[in-house]
Amino acid sequence: MTPPTVQFIPAPVAATGWRNEAPYLIEAEITSSWVVADAGSLIGDDNDVDNYTATYRGSLRPFHDTLAYQSRVVSPDGAWMCFGYFTNYTLFAIDWTTHPDATSGSNQTAFGEFESANPNWDLVIEVEDSGGSIIMRRVRSLSAITDPDWGNNFGAHFYWNNNPRVLAADYGVGVIVRLYFFDDTPTSLDFPPTEIS
Repeated sequence: MTPPTVQFIPAPVAATGWRNEAPYLIEAEITSSWVVADAGSLIGDDNDVDNYTATYRGSLRPFHDTLAYQSRVVSPDGAWMCFGYFTNYTLFAIDWTTHPDATSGSNQTAFGEFESANPNWDLVIEVEDSGGSIIMRRVRSLSAITDPDWGNNFGAHFYWNNNPRVLAADYGVGVIVRLYFFDDTPTSLDFPPTEIS
């Protein structure tokens, strides 16, 4: 007698989730307050002292840049994120020279090389308050984020002035910022995540 044929069908593999799929993560927690009139509430390097601690996945790092407009943040200081720049803007800056597709040159050149190699790139920025609640989430492919203007007012910073954003009232010691970067559109079933204002 021939035994019955049994077909084994593998169980569906659960999606790992967009957070785990991101090859690059910058996670920074504010450790001390740094506020400059009109430049906003800042994360960066205040007179050679970082006001945050950070952990990373992958090679991308924050970029501590000056803020040229009316000389609000000038060398040797450099801010890589601003809550409420001139009241309404959220800004952040990344060091693109550390990306594997950036081969040479300035941060501006490196960003161009990154974009050319990864035309479907995306990012998610989340901000968590000191109580552990996500108070802001913005997804590049859902809500436009203006590219850096390099030599002008915002320098190397991406920027926007509409919701979802974070402003001065959202800033404080213990606040955590997470930047998730994707070289290509994520395949996770839960992407894009819902934005939070």
